[in-house]
Amino acid sequence: MNAESENQSGKDLDLLLKRIQRRRIFLKMLRSLEGALCGGLLIAAILILVDKTYQPVTTIEQKLWASGVASLLYLLGSAFRYKSTTLSGAVEVEKNSHIPQTISTAIYAREGQLAEDTSKKVIADANEVSGSVDLKKALPVANLWPGKVLWTCATLFLVSLFVPAMDLLGTQAMVEEERKDSARALRKEKALVRRLEKVEEISKKHEVSKEVRDVIQKIAENQKKNLQAAKSPTAEKRTSADLQEQLNRQKSKVAAAKKSMKSDSSKESVNRLKEGLDSLSQQSSPEMRRLAKALQEDDPGQIATALDALAKKFGENPEAMKRMGDQLRKMMGRKSGQDRKSGESGSKDEDLVNDLEQLSRMLKDIAMLDQVKDQLEFTEAELSQLAQEWPEGDPPKICPDCLAGKCAANSGGT
Repeated sequence: MNAESENQSGKDLDLLLKRIQRRRIFLKMLRSLEGALCGGLLIAAILILVDKTYQPVTTIEQKLWASGVASLLYLLGSAFRYKSTTLSGAVEVEKNSHIPQTISTAIYAREGQLAEDTSKKVIADANEVSGSVDLKKALPVANLWPGKVLWTCATLFLVSLFVPAMDLLGTQAMVEEERKDSARALRKEKALVRRLEKVEEISKKHEVSKEVRDVIQKIAENQKKNLQAAKSPTAEKRTSADLQEQLNRQKSKVAAAKKSMKSDSSKESVNRLKEGLDSLSQQSSPEMRRLAKALQEDDPGQIATALDALAKKFGENPEAMKRMGDQLRKMMGRKSGQDRKSGESGSKDEDLVNDLEQLSRMLKDIAMLDQVKDQLEFTEAELSQLAQEWPEGDPPKICPDCLAGKCAANSGGT
């Protein structure tokens, strides 16, 4: 064999070894792609099955991201793990093609591990074999792609798509119940805010103390802010229990306001008037009979209205109301005209009018705060988990005239 033929044989062998390496890299890529697809399909199938048997925990976009990340990580891991040598490729081809170890021996010969004459002969034999090697048969794709594992993962993925929702742990039912509870709480809170706004509007129109107006305004504004926060898409869903807790805090504010305005003294005055209820009922004056009826119904708003009417009557015609005035003073614990000392200043009629007006203002404050409390308690009852505890009928009425001395309704309030 001359030098030119030896050189040519070496080129043929080099070409074969390069083809073997490219073929093995191609097959490795197919294996990696199969593994990546299997990983992505498996992750997607697991997430779908979790959603259908437990509860929805991921969106479609999240499933796609999870599958894509899993596939990419598998591909990167395969690339870092891949190790291939020329010798191992030659051995694999020889084994699959059922040919002698000519090619692998030629690699040893090139590395100088054989005698020169022997090396030349081995390389020449390898050159002859190189031309007859069919890499498509020696390193086939058909037995690799698609493999059984890929078919298994694809089948599992398709099955997961058609599996009906089962909610084995009852979690989805619980989530749906929480959603309904949150929606119910939101509806009740909207209705409460509308009623509180109406109470706030009435408190601004009538003779209610600034302190009470401020309390009502703060409660209404606080409830509106909480409602807006609950309606925000990013806010956590509020339950009936959350709203119940909030209503308790609002009721505490009402109780604190009533305590600070010394409502006990007004109750004491009302109780003294109630002691003379029989006497008041027998009076000829319609104002006195109206007061007696309001005291009997124990309605602060109606009592305040009746007291306003009496104060107006005394202011317009004190002489006509003289006998009833003395009776009212006695019932309210005030000095009558005969008991007043000559040195005491001021008109007894003016004092009585002032006392009636002062008591009326205090009762109006109490009536307004009671109205707020009634609205809060009605919503609280609406949120009860037990049907037998739900309130019957409509919410407490909010009458715009009760504090203006115009309302002729039997039931008072504001």
